[in-house]
Amino acid sequence: MFILKDSTGQAYNETITDIGKPLDGTVQTIDKLRGQMIYEVPADEHSFTFQFQDSTYYANVGTWNINIKYSPKNLMSYSLPQSRKMT
Repeated sequence: MFILKDSTGQAYNETITDIGKPLDGTVQTIDKLRGQMIYEVPADEHSFTFQFQDSTYYANVGTWNINIKYSPKNLMSYSLPQSRKMT
C-alpha cells in the first residue's frame, strides 16, 4: 500500500492518468517494483511523506520525506531513491 501525506497529515489518493507506466504487482522481500504514481496536490504544499506499507506484515513500513521546490516551469515531479530499508 502506498500513502502520500502532506505536512498537515492530509492523505492524497493516486490520480489515474495515461502518463507513464503505473505500479502494478506485488512486492515481496528483496523484490523491486518500478512504475510511476501521480498525485494531484495543492500548489502551495511543498512538504510530503510517502510511505510504502507491506501488505503481508503491516509493521514493515518504508518512509520517504519529500520537499519540493515549486515553480511554474516545473511540474512538481519527484523521483524516490531507488532503495530504502523497511523500518
